[in-house]
Amino acid sequence: MVQVLLGIGFSLFWPLSEAMVSEAAPLRRRTAVMGTYGVAWASGFLIGPLLGGLIADAAGFQIAFLVAGIVVLVTAGVSLALIRGTGKTRSHSIEALKPEGQLVRKLLPILIIQIPYGIVFAFIAAIFPGYAAQSGLAPFEVGALVSGFGFARIVMFLLAGKFERIGEMKSAALAFVGVATVMMLIPLNRSFLALLADMCLVGTFIGIIYPQAVGYISKHSPSANLGFAIGLYETIFGIGFAVGPITSGFVAQVAGPDLAYLVLAVIALSAIPTLVLSKRSYAK
Repeated sequence: MVQVLLGIGFSLFWPLSEAMVSEAAPLRRRTAVMGTYGVAWASGFLIGPLLGGLIADAAGFQIAFLVAGIVVLVTAGVSLALIRGTGKTRSHSIEALKPEGQLVRKLLPILIIQIPYGIVFAFIAAIFPGYAAQSGLAPFEVGALVSGFGFARIVMFLLAGKFERIGEMKSAALAFVGVATVMMLIPLNRSFLALLADMCLVGTFIGIIYPQAVGYISKHSPSANLGFAIGLYETIFGIGFAVGPITSGFVAQVAGPDLAYLVLAVIALSAIPTLVLSKRSYAK
């Protein structure tokens, strides 16, 4: 029941917060602003497990969860106070409501690639640490690999505006090529330092995709449809995130982790045709 309630809460939080941040930003700066927003939550993902682990070691898991709940309540109160103080958010996009089917067709390429993105991201977040531990790495080394992945993502979130100048679609395509390349290299690397470099690289490429995708959606969606569009993005990403551990874990169990990495490389490359074809269609 607790997991169900958490799932409901997060499913409401992500699209609402992303839509609010997008609406508060000028249209031309939305991708860069979504990168800054990404820095905030990605930093929490890094700091949370560290502080939670320290509190759990010192006082137990019940106190750790109690402290986490207090932090959520305090930040919620501060957020509500700040939102009331700013008044009504000014819209920087077209206000006209667009038929949802028409909007989905327009955003379809960027939505489709969220499935391979979610699959690869879920494997790195949920499955990779276990295989790293089984390969003989110490718990500290496994934690360092995850931290390297997280820090690299934060750096790329900060640079989202730079990649926006290249173009969201082109940046995402280059990122998927990079992800696929690293996935093919991981089976060749067994040492801690080599795997740390791999995780920093894959974090770099994964960190490009999120702000470019959300920025593109927010810039091409009317204000009245923005919540729907971002909610649809989160839904499709969630499908990939749910499918990823199951499929990659099954392949790794049946044929070994090395083949799972190769399958993930192919999945990452599967996003390229969609991005290339969408770019050509827009060019016409």
